[in-house]
Amino acid sequence: MIEHLKQKYLEEAHDLLLELEKTLLLLEENPADSEGVEVAFRVMHTLKGSSGMFGYQQVSELVHLLENGYDTIRTNKQAVPLSLLELSLESVDHIRLLLTEDTTNTPATEGAHRLLLKRAAELLYEMPAPEDERAMPAAPAGKSLRTWAIFFAPQQDMLKNGSNPLYLLEELAGFGGFRSFSCTGQLPPLTELDVQQCYLSWMLLLATEAPEGDIRDVFMFVEELCQLQLEPLGEGDLLADLKEEQLTALADKIALALDKESFAAYVRELKTTTAQVKPVVSPETAQETTAQLASGVKEKSVTSIRVASDKLDDLMNLVSELVANQERLSLLAELSMMPELAGVAEEIEKITRQLRDKTFDICLVPIGSLLTRFKRLVRDLSQELGKNIAFEAEGMDTELDKNVIDSLSDCLVHILRNCIDHGLEAEAERIAKGKNPQGTILLKAFNSGTNVVIEIKDDGRGISSEKVRNKAVEKGLIRPDQVLTEKESLELILMPGFSTAQSITSVSGRGVGLDVVKKKIKELRGEVSIASKVGQGATITIALPLTISIIDGLLVRVADTDYVLPLSFVEKSYSVTPADLLNTKNNQLILDGEPVIYFNLAEAFSAGSLSNNAFGVVIHTGTMRMALLVDEIIGEYQAVLKPLGKFYQEQDFLSGGSLMGDGTVALVLDPQKLIQEITKNRTIDI
Repeated sequence: MIEHLKQKYLEEAHDLLLELEKTLLLLEENPADSEGVEVAFRVMHTLKGSSGMFGYQQVSELVHLLENGYDTIRTNKQAVPLSLLELSLESVDHIRLLLTEDTTNTPATEGAHRLLLKRAAELLYEMPAPEDERAMPAAPAGKSLRTWAIFFAPQQDMLKNGSNPLYLLEELAGFGGFRSFSCTGQLPPLTELDVQQCYLSWMLLLATEAPEGDIRDVFMFVEELCQLQLEPLGEGDLLADLKEEQLTALADKIALALDKESFAAYVRELKTTTAQVKPVVSPETAQETTAQLASGVKEKSVTSIRVASDKLDDLMNLVSELVANQERLSLLAELSMMPELAGVAEEIEKITRQLRDKTFDICLVPIGSLLTRFKRLVRDLSQELGKNIAFEAEGMDTELDKNVIDSLSDCLVHILRNCIDHGLEAEAERIAKGKNPQGTILLKAFNSGTNVVIEIKDDGRGISSEKVRNKAVEKGLIRPDQVLTEKESLELILMPGFSTAQSITSVSGRGVGLDVVKKKIKELRGEVSIASKVGQGATITIALPLTISIIDGLLVRVADTDYVLPLSFVEKSYSVTPADLLNTKNNQLILDGEPVIYFNLAEAFSAGSLSNNAFGVVIHTGTMRMALLVDEIIGEYQAVLKPLGKFYQEQDFLSGGSLMGDGTVALVLDPQKLIQEITKNRTIDI
């Protein structure tokens, strides 16, 4: 088996399982949704065919049984039994295990597989048999029927790769009205026939509501092993307009010869024939299509492509190196005093910035890609704990760097588990409190400046800051006489080893979870905060940067060291003289007629005194606004973040380092953490 084709199958199989899981969760809310049943059936049908083709027989046999059940339901127009939905969701989990080679042949997996097959067979036996005459399901509102002509010519060695063209034709036939015409002109004499070679090609007529993308997906695993061409004949079921003698004549012609050129001629002939009954396309469109077909041009609309994640990582790393070298080029151009080189450097800088932004866009993934996993988690855990919970989501089209998304997934799982176990009450307790019997968890995401904010909110019992503080004292996490604000008390639950659970369960109680969330979010240069009202619920807020690799910054100098301040925090800069500082009161400067608290970075970093021609850079971090005094503002700078060594691991106010064009390193500051550190200590050791 060709390895890259197998890898392609595994990627597609995981996508199909995700789509199936999403559909099953929607069907659980509305079991009578005929369109959902149709989607589930088609996904199973596709998964069954491709799994059998690539040797995953266990997957194929399990999906085949489930597919038969959903076929019966859609034929008889029934509601999906909850027992079948439960079995289907368990099967999705099991198939994911079967697709992992190191678990396929374990005794536990084999036993689970036999049990699922037995349960599926029993369910199928209990369901009413489908009617002999299968009627086409009613068309969902908003979808139109269209007739397609398809040219399918497999390569002769296609069969050697485990592919069976007849399975593809069978899958197409499930889309709607279908007629196939085979070309036998390439068949050799019987004595020269090789059973491992494919000599046939086909012209297919298909009347379906499915979009072009779904039709092409049928050939996804063989697109490199065949010639494929799709042409729309017109709206409606045009097969019904063709007389039997016309179809017979077409079959006779195709039997002798079928290639791209003759296919184009047949399509033109069919369009002319069907146009006598009903108009198909405008004359201009028909003329354009005919010209394209005559020239042998294959028209295909590509809206997206699949790219391996490691290739995106490599692309991001290369762009980062390009940004760093572009800074070197700009510095050399400035030092050389050559106008021609300066012009080239400026153009390269513009192109590099555009390439960086486009690469960022490619690497951004919507948070909604995690939604099915969260819905499944809430569903399973609420059933396990016997709680009535509704899960809602807003802003799921908000995008984040894919590496951030990968790290964020487990963090959100921890938070959701805590909401379900600790936050939301049981149904009887909610009724006793006069609340809605059904608890609610809201996952909300939105953009705020250059950050993405994610809120997880529940309407449960809330968090008592006093109870949290007492528990922290009991566990020795804080001193009994230590004074904390309500916000600081609530954030004690983010400390390692903290738990308010009375007993250890499979869900929580071991004091592991939210401290891991805080640590992971810190690694992503993000912030976690908690707000709560006792009896009304709690909200955990996560603020994250859009990307973690390259930032736009303001390059400043303090003494002989360069620092980068993220531009997203910078509001404005001012020239500050010694006289301005001499007249200050309560550590405040008057800037544009308003008092602004300032901090002297030279003093904070123990780097000597500030120069006479200093600058104040006004930054804003949430509700705080203040000026940082620096010796020099060098200018705007694209900083490629690199991790710092162990010596700097405890310095939270440093996000990383960036290599300058002259080979020196500029330290990238986190303004929020920096201000917290300065406020606490006044001086910082670097």
